Amino acid sequence: MIGFSRVAIEGVRPTVQPAGFAAKGVRGQVTPVSADIFVDGHDQLFAWTTAWHLAAPDQRHEVPLLAGTNDRWTGELVPGEVGSWMFEVGGMVDAYGSWLREIALKLGDGQDVGVELEEGAILVERRAHAAGVLRPDRAALGRLATTLRAAT
Repeated sequence: MIGFSRVAIEGVRPTVQPAGFAAKGVRGQVTPVSADIFVDGHDQLFAWTTAWHLAAPDQRHEVPLLAGTNDRWTGELVPGEVGSWMFEVGGMVDAYGSWLREIALKLGDGQDVGVELEEGAILVERRAHAAGVLRPDRAALGRLATTLRAAT
């Protein structure tokens, strides 16, 4: 499915066929999770899986997924309790990772990165003004934005 984030997630495993039996796991043993995750364009991605026991849906366990070959991302969940579990796979464009890759390539090629430094400052300022950012972090992000602009 493709949503507003431009990220598509397909081929999630383990999966259950509609008329089949539930996927099985063993408490304390690794359950591999994988999915095809991609985005239009060349942006970097960040992906994760979140699992929860149906008896305690507010206690969620989040695990990052690692990029493999051909857009296949993998991770491991470890059920901690006996019973029914659910999991979901999520992904989003990694704006910082995309910016960092772009600026590293240009620096490595000896290109001017003044515009990219300004883009980085804008990314940092947006994060600083996001909900939930603590005051000390907001101040540190403000200093980083100033430093990025001073380097142009």
